[in-house]
Amino acid sequence: MKQSRSAIKNISFGLLLISAISNAQASINNGDFETGTLSNWNTLTTANGTLGVGFPSISSFDVAGSGASSSALGLSVGYLTAPCNYPGYDCPRPTEGGGIEQTITFSGGLTLLHANIAVANAPSLYGGYNGDGGTFSLFLDDVLLDSFTVGKINAGTVSRGLLESISYVAPGAHTFKILVTRQYASATSSLTQYIDNVSASAVPEPNATALFGFGMIALVAFYKKRAGNFND
Repeated sequence: MKQSRSAIKNISFGLLLISAISNAQASINNGDFETGTLSNWNTLTTANGTLGVGFPSISSFDVAGSGASSSALGLSVGYLTAPCNYPGYDCPRPTEGGGIEQTITFSGGLTLLHANIAVANAPSLYGGYNGDGGTFSLFLDDVLLDSFTVGKINAGTVSRGLLESISYVAPGAHTFKILVTRQYASATSSLTQYIDNVSASAVPEPNATALFGFGMIALVAFYKKRAGNFND
């Protein structure tokens, strides 16, 4: 029975080691904005973009739609200067805005990148709607991984969504970025884009996990059989 107990101890150690390796993944700092500031984040704008007058801001909002409000990043993006007198008629509407980015060191492997996003439109607005709530884009090292377009949004409504991607991330430092753009000027008095619950987490690789599990089952069965033979 000593050999059987020793085997179980070794298996337990192996499970703990594998668990530690699977979870060895860098996290995004201040991804929930609960510090009340943009610490660990850098802001950015496109060439003719703006984050909005009085933005970025941190305020309480139910971005995920869970019924509970929490600290979230607020933006009111759009173009800074109209390229012509009547964009959309005299010239194409420019797509401009801005966002946030952070440099993160990953240990490598499959990684789930996630963010909750929302757009809130003011209750009263001339025309009853805004033609473009915004497009949210998730980048890693300037490679687009996911995007969510709100499009037309009615007055007094909230549109919610997710940015998510499962990708293999090589070990080392990487730039994580969320960009928000619109085809209109910034509408700070009526339209706000929100970001919250930004995270990066390890995803166990299915093949490796399955092989490890089968191996553990085989080892336990083998040592149980040996222990039974010693007791005969």
